[in-house]
Amino acid sequence: MTRKNSVKEMNKSSTYAIVAVVIIIIVIAGVAAWYYYGNNGNSETTPTPTPAPVGVADATTVSFNASVTSGGTTTVYMWQGKDIHSNNVVFRVDLEGGYSYILNAGTQTAWESTDSGATWTAGVFADDWLAWGATWQDYLDNLAHWNGNDATYSIDDATIGSAVVSNIVVNPTIPASTFNES
Repeated sequence: MTRKNSVKEMNKSSTYAIVAVVIIIIVIAGVAAWYYYGNNGNSETTPTPTPAPVGVADATTVSFNASVTSGGTTTVYMWQGKDIHSNNVVFRVDLEGGYSYILNAGTQTAWESTDSGATWTAGVFADDWLAWGATWQDYLDNLAHWNGNDATYSIDDATIGSAVVSNIVVNPTIPASTFNES
């Protein structure tokens, strides 16, 4: 082997060694950067906090069903409301058999339907509010004690009677058409 070939072999070996060292340094720097920036320099991960559920007392909209038993007969009422803790509350109650009522406290208007909302007739707000307003408010007052997790909530009081509330949804998106009489 000539001197020229041995220098070539040595240069080739040195080049491989230098390339290997550079690759190792890049890998170590990459892992260190990932570790530092990925964990903000912490060795422990920080859990994402779970937002606390909003209860009925803090809601702006709510929907629920109420199965009310009186004299051995159970009637299901489907309630939906918006602006529920304001002077402009609007709520709708649908009963089995196609009866529906919409009451708007802000405009002092009431609407009634006997055909599942296909046609509406103007009601007398003062009379309809007496019939439905206290019941609506009583449900909200009772549901303020609901824990937010149970599938049903039982109520037994003088205004409502004996009821099991289900399908409780806090702050649902309720289409505006739900509260339109047309």
